[in-house]
Amino acid sequence: MIASIRLILPEIFLSGSALFLLGWDAFIQEHLKKWVFWMSFFALAITFFLLIHPPQEGVAFGMLVQDPFSLFFKVLALFSAGFILLISREDKALMGDYAGTYVSLILFSVVGTMFLSSAKDLLMLFLGMELTTIPLFILAGFLRNDLRSSEGAIKFFLVGTLSTGLMLFGISYLYGLTGSTQFKEIYEWFNKTQLGNGDLVLFFLAILFLLAGLGFKLSLVPFHQWTPDTYEGAPTPITAFFSVSREAGVIVVTVRLFSEYLKQNQMGMTSFFALLSILTMTIGNIAALRQNNLKRLLAYSSIAHAGTIFIGLVAGNRLGREGIMLYSLAYFLMSLGAFSVVIYVSRLKNSEDISSIQGLSKENFPLSLMMLFFLLSLSGIPPFLGFWAKFYVFWAAIEAKLFYLVAIALLNAIIAVYYYFRIVHKMFFQEPSYSQPLSSRLERHYGLEFATLLAVSLLLLFGIFPQSLLSWIKGSSVIIP
Repeated sequence: MIASIRLILPEIFLSGSALFLLGWDAFIQEHLKKWVFWMSFFALAITFFLLIHPPQEGVAFGMLVQDPFSLFFKVLALFSAGFILLISREDKALMGDYAGTYVSLILFSVVGTMFLSSAKDLLMLFLGMELTTIPLFILAGFLRNDLRSSEGAIKFFLVGTLSTGLMLFGISYLYGLTGSTQFKEIYEWFNKTQLGNGDLVLFFLAILFLLAGLGFKLSLVPFHQWTPDTYEGAPTPITAFFSVSREAGVIVVTVRLFSEYLKQNQMGMTSFFALLSILTMTIGNIAALRQNNLKRLLAYSSIAHAGTIFIGLVAGNRLGREGIMLYSLAYFLMSLGAFSVVIYVSRLKNSEDISSIQGLSKENFPLSLMMLFFLLSLSGIPPFLGFWAKFYVFWAAIEAKLFYLVAIALLNAIIAVYYYFRIVHKMFFQEPSYSQPLSSRLERHYGLEFATLLAVSLLLLFGIFPQSLLSWIKGSSVIIP
């Protein structure tokens, strides 16, 4: 038991820190609340230290596995939380009177993501999913006086509770059939048991219900309807956090379950998984073409990227797993940077419409250049990290002889280039909507500026010199059964 507690000590410490910061709002005087930001950063730093010094491997309580694969996504989750806190720092609506509540909800969601990254049991999958999602329900509606925020949060909550019910229904079927909730034991039961027609139908029905729950969190079609409204209504830093928590938590447990245990190719579900990927990419990209709100456009773009990252799971090989890891890191930096620019512009012009970014190069050339870099990386154009992310995922599909899937993904990439470069055209080839230079009217937001600059620097650095990153990912793709 002591060994198990030691393995989950980072999660225990971060949970305690979140509870402490939650109480900070209720019991600490107003003038001391400015320390919330620094205390949260300190908590994340200590959690990171506990994770990597020394890195440990093993299984805690038979339900949580600590291996290089889960460690990669836990580190990604911690860094994502740090970035989100940076871009939220000067936002009075978020880091004002209820800063402790805001920060603690982010930390609780990160704890859920960390548990998801290690889950090897269906019950822990469910608990991690809820711990990740319930704080996001609240954060989506954190701007209580904003009707769009409330509407998005309600839609997110309603669809989320439905998907949770479906997932629990699938888990109950799997437990009834196999007598266990352990991934490994379910896998052994599937391989050793001669399934009759009735059991076979129930088993695949359970898998479909489980996929419905996971598909909601991943924004896979047809479980994606909540995404654009929630992204548009939520505070923009939280919108960026949605994309990261999805990739860093849900995709890893999906890969662990359907790539290492209930392998989709052994179950004969490769074509079904490929169909989910194709529909998600295509519908996300086509819907993005018609959007005039930047947050909604990026929301549909995130749906399309979820379909692309799902290709790594469809491939079902180690290269696909490495591609998913690389894509998760790249998309974290790309989406965070793009949303940071949206925050920067919307704070000035009180608008998130695509017209608000019009003529940005003439108002603030460095900012428009960074947005250009983020869009180029999202498009998969070298020399940015987004190119290597797509290259690895496509390479995995080619190795698995899924040539049709790669061809459709390339066509979708062309569609995505069109709506990304629509933004570029407005920034560089149209006149600004204000005559006064943006830089002279904008209050400095140092946390936001630092996060944006760091994101674009990492995208460019890892894009030009990817060797050390690829080597780290290759070593971190090991999964303990």
